[in-house]
Amino acid sequence: MLVFRLGSQVYIPSRHRDGTLGDASMPVLTQTTLLLVLSNIFMTFAWYAHLRNLGHRPWIIAALASWGIALFEYLLQVPANRIGHSQLTLG
Repeated sequence: MLVFRLGSQVYIPSRHRDGTLGDASMPVLTQTTLLLVLSNIFMTFAWYAHLRNLGHRPWIIAALASWGIALFEYLLQVPANRIGHSQLTLG
């Protein structure tokens, strides 16, 4: 068991069902929901911003810009799905 001491405070990390250690300060449902909401905001921007802001550019520029933004969306979505899958049970 890992134990961290910060001054007079003793911190013992919680262990998740998949065996990884985690911080219990933010509930899993909140973590997953927040990451998925941020992911959705990025994806909405990726799909609609090129219609408004890149209408005068060649299509390849719009596609590359959207894919670049979508990369950040996936950086939020994949961890959210992994956290949700390993920690939450759906009925």
